[in-house]
Amino acid sequence: MAEGSPRRDVRPSGAERKLLADEVYLSLKEYVLDNVFEPGARLNIDALAERLGVCPTPLREGLARLAAEDLVDVESYRGYFVKPLPSVDDLVDIFEVRKVLEVHAVERAAGRPTMTQLVQMESLLFEMGGPDLQPQFREYREFSVLDQRFHEQVISMAGSPALMNSYRALNIHVQASRFFRSSGRIDVQASVTEHARILGALVSGDTEVATQAVLAHIDAGLRRSIYGNSTTAASIGAGLATTAD
Repeated sequence: MAEGSPRRDVRPSGAERKLLADEVYLSLKEYVLDNVFEPGARLNIDALAERLGVCPTPLREGLARLAAEDLVDVESYRGYFVKPLPSVDDLVDIFEVRKVLEVHAVERAAGRPTMTQLVQMESLLFEMGGPDLQPQFREYREFSVLDQRFHEQVISMAGSPALMNSYRALNIHVQASRFFRSSGRIDVQASVTEHARILGALVSGDTEVATQAVLAHIDAGLRRSIYGNSTTAASIGAGLATTAD
């Protein structure tokens, strides 16, 4: 530095630090969901820092976020490990609880969602439309976020923060995503059509039709998560065998 020149502060700003932390988090999430790191693998912070070209701090922040999403385990004095894949029975159980929450939200709204909620759902539905997607995180991430926001709008109709917290704690979209790699392309059009049926019933104020549309969509989403787009897949039931970890 030349004599008399101003001293430069090379520390990243708060916004830059957040952007870096978000980028690292998304990279780590991609590695897990795309099976770059297999279930049970130990995540070495130093090796990851070198791989991503960052210091350990944003890595620890990203791993903490993945732990909150139930994608990694934290073991004292041992570090972070990729969680085992949920079994089919686990996923069935999660989707059954999802039915209870979403149906309750529709019934509690009793055909009276607000105009703001309906407009927001319509906007999300429009954004969701597009070609089918490959089952890689970079391809389906935006669709998955929009899908989650649509269903959170359904939950919000109940006007219950406790219900919303319960729904988010299920982490449905993240857990279902772990099955995508073996299930072929993600059928965007089928999902959008099902969402449209839900929205149409809510707009018309028909609670019974809306409830049936929600149940049909959740069942179809579970089948797609496990079997992909096969039209000959067996129906989901309590007797499904678990997958090997």
